Amino acid sequence: EMIQELQRKGIAKELVVRFFETMHEEQEENSDLYCIRKLLCKKKYDDESASFEEKEKVKAYLYRKGFEISDIITAMKNFSWNNM
Repeated sequence: EMIQELQRKGIAKELVVRFFETMHEEQEENSDLYCIRKLLCKKKYDDESASFEEKEKVKAYLYRKGFEISDIITAMKNFSWNNM
């Protein structure tokens, strides 16, 4: 229905389909980051006060859970208790 409505407004179907595919990919990526942040909360992780060893231990825990290391590093660097 949405594609048809946008076509009626003059937007090409290919553009709409590409947009929805991009949004779907971003949602998949963001869902992993969201899950990682939830686990960081569970672990009471604090990037500012965590020692190198603690950070490595948390990374290993998340990696064993099946998350990609690049997502783990991104989530840990950007983690803030204010965002939760």
